[in-house]
Amino acid sequence: MQSSPSHSWSSLLALSYRFYEAQQSGPIPSWNRAAKANDHLKLHLPLGMALTTLAWGALEFEVAYRAAGQWDVAAATLDRAARYLVKCHVTSSNDPASNRFVAQVGDMDTDHKMWWGRPEQQPEGGPPGSAGYRPVYVISSSSPGADITGQAAAAMAAISLVLAKPGAWRNPGLAADLQSRARQLLAFARAVPGSWRPPVGGNAYPSSNHVDEVALASLWVCKVDLAAAAAPGLPASCTSALTSWQASAAVNSYARNWDWDQAHGAAAAMLFSMRSSFICSSCSSAVQQAQAYLQQLLGQWQDTSRRCPAADFTVCYTPGGLAWLTQWGSLRHTGNIALLAAVYARELGADVIASPATLAATRRTHRCWVRSQLGYMAGSNSAARSYVVGYQPSGVQASPQRPHHKSASCSPDYSGALVGGPGNDDGYVDVRTDFFRNEVTLDYNAGFTGALASLHDSSLRLAMAGCSWDQYCA
Repeated sequence: MQSSPSHSWSSLLALSYRFYEAQQSGPIPSWNRAAKANDHLKLHLPLGMALTTLAWGALEFEVAYRAAGQWDVAAATLDRAARYLVKCHVTSSNDPASNRFVAQVGDMDTDHKMWWGRPEQQPEGGPPGSAGYRPVYVISSSSPGADITGQAAAAMAAISLVLAKPGAWRNPGLAADLQSRARQLLAFARAVPGSWRPPVGGNAYPSSNHVDEVALASLWVCKVDLAAAAAPGLPASCTSALTSWQASAAVNSYARNWDWDQAHGAAAAMLFSMRSSFICSSCSSAVQQAQAYLQQLLGQWQDTSRRCPAADFTVCYTPGGLAWLTQWGSLRHTGNIALLAAVYARELGADVIASPATLAATRRTHRCWVRSQLGYMAGSNSAARSYVVGYQPSGVQASPQRPHHKSASCSPDYSGALVGGPGNDDGYVDVRTDFFRNEVTLDYNAGFTGALASLHDSSLRLAMAGCSWDQYCA
């Protein structure tokens, strides 16, 4: 990889939130500066994953967020999203099977084939086959969707912790409501298992299974209860979280990625980061299992000897140095793993690696890998191309102009959006019809945003030590 242009990770972090603001629809709040992916479907599995991940990145790297002036920006975005999730929880009940939650708004075939334009101009209402056909599908005891309700529970619990912290958007009342609903939806997911399928039409985001989302939700509810615990000991929710983690590990230990379908990696990192609270007879083996999975996963992603081309969903390195998994949204996967690597580096301690020198070297390996991968996305690559809309610093020759997004084709500003990314030969053409490489979505930016915050956090620490990134990573 050629020498890197100078990147401002804090500026990129701010730009990413500009994209999230541009994605909002309906009555827009006064603080907004500018639907799921390129379309107008409201799909709550990838939405829940994106929101959980954004909240997690803010909580892990809070100091960096505040130093960059982005804490209140993030909290505002998450507050608005949380209120939408509350509206989707159409029946809230402490009787698990009585809960009802909206899984999807809109029909995939109608949206993809019959309307290309701004969401505010799409016809409202109409029979199947018309451009205005917008069915609402609801998860209930007779229509399971534990993958979606589990992910929604995780998002609500994670956002509640953000809104409980000091800032312009601190809201203890909403935080408490989100925590109550997270517990209800988690109980619902456990009582009515199974992945969601639309009753008619195509399924844009079919989940492999639901147990990973339930495990992730369980750990977030556990984290909420640990934060509120007044007495020592492991809350009952945390004991249940161990059981849910083990259920996920039994079927998801093969996963090579973390995305809207696979939450096992995020659950592993959550459990590992909370290990000091898990003191029980069965806890140590679960924590060791989570750590072993993370080490294996990150080892696969950081093995630069694996050169492309390779079989799809086998990590390989492009000639330009990108860790590449698959052609559809390649950068999304790399960005998500970058956040996992950053969290793992931050959470490593002497209890895991006793030698201070080895501990420091291991952290450095992960952090420098994160920098190399996000640097590639920002324009430090052989083509000197940024893959972030609107980001083109000195030394970068191009950035995406034609993202695969309906509103973007009508000239609004979608700065900050991370496009799908190049092929495994570093090839990329800026064509709107190429949804493999040029689509933008809520979940594409999610892990990327948290990883940006981690780089800003590291930059602050390096500056305090009088060290540059090039010196640190040499």
